[in-house]
Order: sequence, then structure tokens, then C-alpha cells
Amino acid sequence: MSDKKIENYNLLITPVKSLFKWAYRQDLIEHNIGEKIDLRKPRERQIEDYVWLVNGEISQLLAACDSFRQTLMCKFFLKTGMRVGRTEPQREFCGLGWDDFNFEQRTVKVHGKGRGVEGKIRHAHFDTELSDLLKEWRDEHRGGMPIYKDPGTVAIRVRGIARKAGISKLAEAEHPVHALKHSFYTNWVLSRRKANLPEDLRGLSAQVGTGIKTLDVYVHIAQEFLKPSYDETMRLQDREVG
Repeated sequence: MSDKKIENYNLLITPVKSLFKWAYRQDLIEHNIGEKIDLRKPRERQIEDYVWLVNGEISQLLAACDSFRQTLMCKFFLKTGMRVGRTEPQREFCGLGWDDFNFEQRTVKVHGKGRGVEGKIRHAHFDTELSDLLKEWRDEHRGGMPIYKDPGTVAIRVRGIARKAGISKLAEAEHPVHALKHSFYTNWVLSRRKANLPEDLRGLSAQVGTGIKTLDVYVHIAQEFLKPSYDETMRLQDREVG
């Protein structure tokens, strides 16, 4: 059973369990049979469950974009690590407005996952290239925003671009936008110096709204990615020594 199906199952079962518990406390039933109904736990994700792109594949993906709009969309995810969410209180890529952007500081205010009515607010950074692309989009569309309004449309577009680029793992991914998010995290970790990684991870956690435990997965992904290069370096070193 997929994580989404488990989530839906638990959403349906939880009120049923509560109803039986209430009825038992009111002496309406002799036994609380809801105690025998267990909620299901999602399977712990493994590195193999994650899909991400390496630099060559990122270039392929961007080259396969048919329009400025598609290029902007892909670069936005690859450069910010943002989620696609639009439903309140989570307002990320599909729910952004120009008042969320600060082009002087190159940050965007994100209403992401978190407790409370308004969700958790954080500020994500973006580089000068993305800043210029966003300004161009804003000027061409007279301040129109967002780039895409519907998360489903975004997923369809990303899959289509991935198919054209010949990147099957992205085209077939259950959540293709997550793969772009994973690519951002993985490439970010690869760019860090090992000595500063713990401090850098804490800073990144605050920026992208993701816990340290989750970010630790990307450290392991990066290590898997670097392993072939490391092995080749060791082989060359042994050859020189021999």
C-alpha cells in the first residue's frame, strides 16, 4: 500500500475509532471494539525510493523545455527546493504572489508545512539568474502570477519534459516535482565542504522547511553519488603507488 493510501486509510479510520471510544465511555456499547482497529504506519523510506537528477541530467531537462515558462518552472524548483503545494495554509510554488518576493534580498516568503492556521512561514533564497527570469516573466505578463496555478498541471508538464529529455526515472516518478526538490537538496549537499556540513544543514533546514533527519537522507544520497568517483580515484592512486 502506498504512503498516500495509508494516509487516506488512517484519515477514514481515526474518526471511527473515536466514535467507538466515545460510545464506550457513554455506556452505549459494552466493548470498545475500536481498540482492535489499528492505524497503519507508512513504510520507512529508503535511499532507493528517492529520485534525483545529476548535473548532466539537469542540463538535458532544461534543454528539453519548449518555452520560457517551462524553463522558468524547472529552474525555480531546481534552485529553491520548493514544494508545489497550493492548498491553504500551505502556499508554495502554485500559490505564490509577487508580494511574497523580495528581489533586493533575493528571497521568497513561503507558507509551508507547519502548525497553526497560517502554516509555517520561512524565506527561501534564489540566485541572480532566477531573479532575472522571474522579473522577465513579471514584465511580460504585467504582474501575472503564479507561473502555473494547478499542481496537477505542473506534474504533467514536468513528466512531459522528462520524456522528451529521455529521463525515464523522472517521467515515471510518482511525484516528479519531488524529484526536482531532491535534486536541489542533493546538489546542495555535494557543494558543501565536509567541515561545515552540520552547520550548513541547520541553515538549510530553516530555509526549506525540512527537518534535519530528512536532510540527512540527502547526505547519504550524495555519498552514494560520490562513491564511483572515489573508487576511481583510489584505483588511479594505487596504480601510481604500484
